[in-house]
Amino acid sequence: MDESALEKYFDKLLANVSTGLTASPSNHGSVRPVTLGCGLDLDLIARKAWNVQYNPKVQKLTLRDPQTTAVIYTSGNIVCTGATSEQDSRVATRRFARILQKLGFPVSFLDFKIQNVVARCSSFPVIIRLVWSLDYHRS
Repeated sequence: MDESALEKYFDKLLANVSTGLTASPSNHGSVRPVTLGCGLDLDLIARKAWNVQYNPKVQKLTLRDPQTTAVIYTSGNIVCTGATSEQDSRVATRRFARILQKLGFPVSFLDFKIQNVVARCSSFPVIIRLVWSLDYHRS
């Protein structure tokens, strides 16, 4: 299937959509990486911090409010998951950074960005058929 056929398919698909229907997606989580600007000793974090799942390469640290989980790497990167809004994610990541700062690491909050958002929609006005994608990507 070439690009012009693909464009015609989407035009026909959008023409069949009723304008009275609306979709209201709700955010169910996001992935937001942060660089802390310093190396981290995962053994020290495992011994001193609460709510830590120990793994020699990465560690998971959890918070109750907002309900989030951070994956912490020795390079000083944190990946915060589970927050349902940007504000909750920022607050949770700042709390994770503050926990590490209290453990004695020289933490600075760098490169906070949105990497992935997971949303759910209860009713969607368009029927999505992915069969064309399979045929398109085979060739």
